[in-house]
Amino acid sequence: MTRSAYLFSLLLITTLMFTRCAESEPDCGLSAIQVEVSQVTGAVCGQPDGAIVLDVQSALQDLSNFEYSIDGGMTFQSQLIFDGIVPDLYTLVVRDVNAACEEMVSQVVVPSGISFDLEVMPIIQTYCSVAQDPQGFGCHVPDGRANTDFLQFDVIQANALEIKNRVLTRNMPRSNSGLTLTTEQIETIVCWVNDGALNN
Repeated sequence: MTRSAYLFSLLLITTLMFTRCAESEPDCGLSAIQVEVSQVTGAVCGQPDGAIVLDVQSALQDLSNFEYSIDGGMTFQSQLIFDGIVPDLYTLVVRDVNAACEEMVSQVVVPSGISFDLEVMPIIQTYCSVAQDPQGFGCHVPDGRANTDFLQFDVIQANALEIKNRVLTRNMPRSNSGLTLTTEQIETIVCWVNDGALNN
């Protein structure tokens, strides 16, 4: 699937209000800075060509004790650019190394730009919302054997996370349906859900 990555410019996401410092610490140092997500570059679904760029504003001259994470605080770096990342939902955390203090700032989506109408719905119509599968059963249609009708966008959107989980575990389509999703089709659905399950 080919798609040129595109750039999203974001306004200030949040001003950091850090509260996890030990009570004995008079100031973690984090209250003196503001962090913005200044740019998000979308990525092709499944490809590590996205980026998140941060902007830090502070009256402090030395910011070397601050580190940044986009994986919820599992790994940190001092650089303000995270590149080579796939489309997904990322959790931005900032920490003051000297004071052993950190706080989550915001969640940021690196989008893939997958279209529901052009890419996701055709998969659902062919593999999920079928009047009759090769075994002779209807699924995700009125009076089908699944109790959720996937002919309406709002129903699909409300079940987006479940759909994502079920295609990832290959529980949908059912193994006895005779239908199987390709890896690319699964990635398309996952990317669309991670983008926010948009009606696009």
